[in-house]
Amino acid sequence: MSQATLDLILRKITDMDRRFDSMDGRLDSLDGRFDLLAITVAGMNERLETSATKKDLREMEDRILISIDGFGKRVDAFDIELDALRGGQQRHEERLNRLEKLA
Repeated sequence: MSQATLDLILRKITDMDRRFDSMDGRLDSLDGRFDLLAITVAGMNERLETSATKKDLREMEDRILISIDGFGKRVDAFDIELDALRGGQQRHEERLNRLEKLA
């Protein structure tokens, strides 16, 4: 196997590692957002216990549902991107195995 081929494979694997690290950072950020949402909901529950009108309850429910929908969409997008990255990594590993057999 030529050095140029090995360098290309190494660059691809390094790029994939960088993308996985980026994905991990995004997921960590998403975890933080879910924690913030939980804190916000807890704060809303405290306010509801003191006093709230039906209109207030509906407005809070709408805001919470909108936030949850947004997080759900982000999680779906991350899952799709992660599956694509895993597929790419698997293809690269298969190619690397074939190249190693040829060498």
